[in-house]
Amino acid sequence: MNGTFKEDVGPYKKGDRYDAHVDEALYWVLCTLVDTLIFVHDLVIRPLTHEEKELLFFNSKKLGMCFGIPLDMFHESYDDFLVRESF
Repeated sequence: MNGTFKEDVGPYKKGDRYDAHVDEALYWVLCTLVDTLIFVHDLVIRPLTHEEKELLFFNSKKLGMCFGIPLDMFHESYDDFLVRESF
């Protein structure tokens, strides 16, 4: 997805170009999906163990790489992911 802003939004001005196929944007979307998946599973089915969350996070790296997210962008572990410093 790419285009131009139709109005001023945050730091972007009307007419500024954007491209959603940027590694940081793709990684943010993946992190949001992983976080939401864990939250909903814990709420609706049962709380995942820490080990299950770590495995889910590890497997999400494979999915992310399928979408072109470089491996070096990923947090090292689920605990690092929880810090959320990079998104």
